[in-house]
Amino acid sequence: MSPLLPAVVLVLLTVAALPAQCSVQQQQQQQVTAGLYITPDELWQLVDRAVAAAIQPLTIKLDSRIDTLDSRLDTLDSRLDVLDSRMDTLDSRPDSRLDTVDSRLDTLDSRLDTLDSRLDVLDSRVDGVIERERKQDSAIATGSTRLDELASRLVDAETGLSDQKLQVQGQQSLALNQELLLNVTSSQLETVESRLDGQTSRLQEQDSLIARHGSRIDSHESRLDSQASQVHLHESSIDEHASRIAELNSSLETHQNMTGSHDARIDGITLRLDAVQNASTDGDSVARDCSDLLAGSQSGIYLLQPGLGAAAGEAPAYCDLDTDGGRWTVIQRRADIEPREDFNRDWAAYKEGFGELDKEFWWGLDNMWTMTSPRDRQYELRIDLEDFEGERRHAIYQNFRISSESDGYRLNVVNYTGNANDSLTHHTGQRFSTKDRDNDLSTTTNCAEKYEAPWWHKKCYYSSLNGKYLAGEHTKKWHGVVWRLWRGGNYSLKTVTMKIRPTRKALTG
Repeated sequence: MSPLLPAVVLVLLTVAALPAQCSVQQQQQQQVTAGLYITPDELWQLVDRAVAAAIQPLTIKLDSRIDTLDSRLDTLDSRLDVLDSRMDTLDSRPDSRLDTVDSRLDTLDSRLDTLDSRLDVLDSRVDGVIERERKQDSAIATGSTRLDELASRLVDAETGLSDQKLQVQGQQSLALNQELLLNVTSSQLETVESRLDGQTSRLQEQDSLIARHGSRIDSHESRLDSQASQVHLHESSIDEHASRIAELNSSLETHQNMTGSHDARIDGITLRLDAVQNASTDGDSVARDCSDLLAGSQSGIYLLQPGLGAAAGEAPAYCDLDTDGGRWTVIQRRADIEPREDFNRDWAAYKEGFGELDKEFWWGLDNMWTMTSPRDRQYELRIDLEDFEGERRHAIYQNFRISSESDGYRLNVVNYTGNANDSLTHHTGQRFSTKDRDNDLSTTTNCAEKYEAPWWHKKCYYSSLNGKYLAGEHTKKWHGVVWRLWRGGNYSLKTVTMKIRPTRKALTG
């Protein structure tokens, strides 16, 4: 309620209480002295401003709250439409992408809970708006009551002025002025009352609008109940599909286990077919290693016979005929190639070999043993390394040899040269270890299993070139493709190539 309205009432009461015995000049003098003498126009302006100041903020706030309520209801309609669309999509694809339905239904339940919560908040806000409107109605009624009291007092003042006119003829002019003033004020008060009636009518219209919003909310609640029923039906259907999928997954795992071993055999046959195309054309002979290929041969996949005699069997291999004079038989390659080859494999895989010869691969411990075990040739091992900054290093070892499986495919290397620092001599004399065949010297752990890196572990390693591909700096210490004395145990290299060839001394001996 504006503070101007009580001030106007005080002014009117002061005018009405002037003593009847005073002369016109004395009353005017007293009014001027008291600072309360006002004209009818000034009184109307005061009343108009008081009423406007009392009513306008309430009306603005109420309009703003109604607009906010409309906006939130529109948002609620939009979200329900989205929910209907998603439910329609779910109905049209009941048998597809079942592995994501549970997650989507959980999201739907969460959103429905959120929607319920928002509806509760909306109900609370509507109740608050209704309560505030009731308080505003009470305030307006109080203002109307005060205006009625003011009118009554003005009527009493008019009666008093009429009595003064009969008693004091000299005050006739003042009485007439006061009567005119009161008539004008009564007319203005009637105008104010008419405006208040208009405001009351507007508030009633807003009450009706709120009632319509309540009806829309009830409709939304009904739609939500219908949606919840549909969700329950879909949950039942999804449970049935989930059971069926579990059965199919079990059957698929069985088939994958049955076909897993065939994949390796198929890869081996494919590599052999590729290698046959590059086989030596020197009569019916097959190269023993890549140093036996005809002059002018290009780097690529060739079919070799690693051991002595036909009983040794044939195996495809990648021949590097370019690096440092060529003639290299590549026995391992790691590189930044997608998809990644899994090097954390079991003993059988490392025995036979795996991967693709033109990508990442391990040639096979049995092939290495067959090639290096005959004493008529001695082999040197070259390891080329590259980090993710583009720097390259190499390490070369003499008298590379692998023992038989019964001896654990024991490693032998001597006489390091190169610029990568010696991280392999530490492992010479060690047997090969995998996650299912622990041959290392540690009494507390299986190094191959702990670091996911089959290798010729000791306790555990200075080098580990079959570790998980982690791409540079990392926080899993001692994991990754590691050459410890160059980049340390927290750095996984970008590329590694292990290759062997007979030494020149052995070839001329």
